[in-house]
Amino acid sequence: AAVGYEMWRDLGAWLKRQMRKGIGEQGSAAEEALAGCDVPVAKLQSQWTEQWEAQLLIWAHKYAPTRLRKELDSVLALHADLDASKCALLAAHTMIEQDSKEVSVRTLDILASMECGHTQLSDKLETLYASLNVQDRFPELDGIQLDFIQVLLMARDLKINICK
Repeated sequence: AAVGYEMWRDLGAWLKRQMRKGIGEQGSAAEEALAGCDVPVAKLQSQWTEQWEAQLLIWAHKYAPTRLRKELDSVLALHADLDASKCALLAAHTMIEQDSKEVSVRTLDILASMECGHTQLSDKLETLYASLNVQDRFPELDGIQLDFIQVLLMARDLKINICK
């Protein structure tokens, strides 16, 4: 344990020595390589930028399905809760109208207000789904329903698990 602690304590100094030794040699080698390739530095920088952007796209597509699945799952859970509340609201509306011959105007107004609020929540949920930018991230999924996209993602996950 004492040897490990001493090595850990000296690690910073060792890293500094290695960096000082290697940076000068690496810089000289890089300058020689650039001088020998006869390609302007501006062109090399633009190629590097293009390569960097391409790698970002690959990274985004690699991890996007996982992120998309989580986002879609949360939206679908909200959608299921909203559907359940709609069913409960309709059941309450039906019971109140059937059981009471004299329903007060205030009760009907409250039910109508709740139905209006439910419609507004439904619209906001659709806006939330649109804000996920599924069509921007995956243009090939444009126009496809939310439930079908979730089934596609589950099939993809199943395929990955089977291959493992």
